[in-house]
Amino acid sequence: IENIEFSYTPEKETIKAISIQISQGEFFAVVGPSGGGKSTLMDILLGIIEPTNGRVTISDKTPSEAIHLWPGAISYVPQEVFIKSNEVLIVYTPAIPATHRGKNYLVEKGFTLYKRSEVLGELTKLLFNVSVSGTHGKTTISSMVAHLFKTADLSFSAFLGGVSKNLNSNYLGNKDAKSCVVEADEYDRSFLKLYPDILTVSSVDADHLDIYGTGDKVVESFQLFTKNLKKDGKLIVNYSVKGNFDQPYLTYSLDNDAADFYAKNIRVENGAYHFDFVAKGKV
Repeated sequence: IENIEFSYTPEKETIKAISIQISQGEFFAVVGPSGGGKSTLMDILLGIIEPTNGRVTISDKTPSEAIHLWPGAISYVPQEVFIKSNEVLIVYTPAIPATHRGKNYLVEKGFTLYKRSEVLGELTKLLFNVSVSGTHGKTTISSMVAHLFKTADLSFSAFLGGVSKNLNSNYLGNKDAKSCVVEADEYDRSFLKLYPDILTVSSVDADHLDIYGTGDKVVESFQLFTKNLKKDGKLIVNYSVKGNFDQPYLTYSLDNDAADFYAKNIRVENGAYHFDFVAKGKV
């Protein structure tokens, strides 16, 4: 915050010559009497209004640019929360600890909180869903699937595990979506809430052992997830993990010609990768 000033009218300055530096991860509270400019300052920090003079930057971005690039990176708690428990859907992720004061405050006030996986599960029941799972590689693959859907101009929403550079977000929303792409997170068995039409499994390694205990339990959880496939759903697994599943499935590989889907004649032309796509023996 560099020397910002703001006036609603020429006769009175609401904010005058404020300069503050807030480091990443810090909590910043504004305290003062009514009419002292607290809400105005917050509106400036959130990019809702522009200062008359001075500037606000967040990692060298304007507030509106930062919020667009990093959704959820900036949180704002107003003086009073004027909402009722039946008026808002409150969603939390496994990253929120049981001791989180904000979460416990909402519970004490009678709000019902839903895990992210529960809400995604309801969406996958309603929409055609492509779930991308695996202990490694799922963010890359789900981002690629979302890119294909977007390029094909399909009506969809996407919930990714990382910020996609071409989307500038980890979320792509569409209120009229007919399908959704979901990165299916195996952490704390969250993916068992999802109901895919197409399910891919990129890898099944001994990961998150703080949750699962053993590698066998990880495999067992993925096996349970495949049973959530909707009627006539398709299971597509990396050829390297094909032995872990007992129901019908298709396999993919980079260049293993034993797989149902693979690439051959991989080459670089004019700075871009090209290849021939082989599907069930047909190029």
